[in-house]
Amino acid sequence: MKTVLVIDDDPHVAGFVSSCLTAHGRHAVVALDGESAVVLAKTLLPDLVLSDVNLPGMNGVQVLKALRSQAETASIPVIMMTGGTHDFSVRQAMTLGADDYLAKPFSLSELMEAVNSRLDRFQRLRDASETKMAQLRSTLGASLPHELLTPLCAIIGFSELMATGFDTITPSEILQMATQIQQSGEHLHRVIRNYLWILQLDAIVGDPAALTAAKGGETRSAKDVIEAAARETAQRWSRPDDLVLELIPGPVRLKEEYLKKAAEEIADNAFKFSKSGTPVLVSMTGAEDGVRVRIKDAGRGMAPDQTARVGEFCQFDRKQHEKGGLGVGLAIARRLVELGGGGLAIESEPNVGTTVEIAIPARNGAVR
Repeated sequence: MKTVLVIDDDPHVAGFVSSCLTAHGRHAVVALDGESAVVLAKTLLPDLVLSDVNLPGMNGVQVLKALRSQAETASIPVIMMTGGTHDFSVRQAMTLGADDYLAKPFSLSELMEAVNSRLDRFQRLRDASETKMAQLRSTLGASLPHELLTPLCAIIGFSELMATGFDTITPSEILQMATQIQQSGEHLHRVIRNYLWILQLDAIVGDPAALTAAKGGETRSAKDVIEAAARETAQRWSRPDDLVLELIPGPVRLKEEYLKKAAEEIADNAFKFSKSGTPVLVSMTGAEDGVRVRIKDAGRGMAPDQTARVGEFCQFDRKQHEKGGLGVGLAIARRLVELGGGGLAIESEPNVGTTVEIAIPARNGAVR
């Protein structure tokens, strides 16, 4: 049974709403003031909060702000009850993250429609989140051991050869082994770093204060950051001559570390899944609401069903292709860009190539 916390200083209104909810199979808990309501919410963790705006002492907007500031209650849907839709407090509440409002007086059908709608939506979001987390755990459980052990075995193996045969190995052989150790170490570092990025992004989403901080910030010179990320990636794949840059200067509303990481991951995919000698184009163009960054390759491409699943932390055609990875690069890039209010789109055709476009808001703009 779903629990609804009803907050209203008028006992008659609170009783009416509580009785209606109970009659329709909901467990209702009543609080007559904002201070006790916040305590109850943290203790009970209700499935929904139904709060009056005009409460004595701590008003409904302050209650909403308190709920959104605590990790335990931040995601609970909140419906505000108000005397009018033009009330400034209502607009303020919606800005702070209220999910809906009910204008008094309201009918039983209006009440239950709003309550059921928000409960159903919250349950769908929760189910989707749990499905994605289960998929993430499955993907990491299947691929992470392999991605960690493969480079680690190379590091240990070549190190052992160098240690036991140092008096017979030629300088050129030592150089080859040292190069393999270095490359394996770099790959291992990248795998671990991406795993930590996943954990960091999940922690940010679950922490309202961290989410607000993550959405702030900007990059003053997007051109320099993207160019540096693209060149480093091309060098890592020993393909600096395949990189083609067509960039323009300009600021964007996305943290520099997020922009750099997103560009690295998209460029890494482009080089990973295209052949040496084919171009990887990294371009940036201005738009009225921000910039568009495109990274285009002439690689193996993806089928429509695969592009639709980008963001689900999954690998594609792992058995048919030797180049693996955790399958999270584009998913990480998408989540980072979305933190800045932007978006990521993919156009791809098997055996033709892939173009990944990220839309990033300008300093004071918003990409729609």
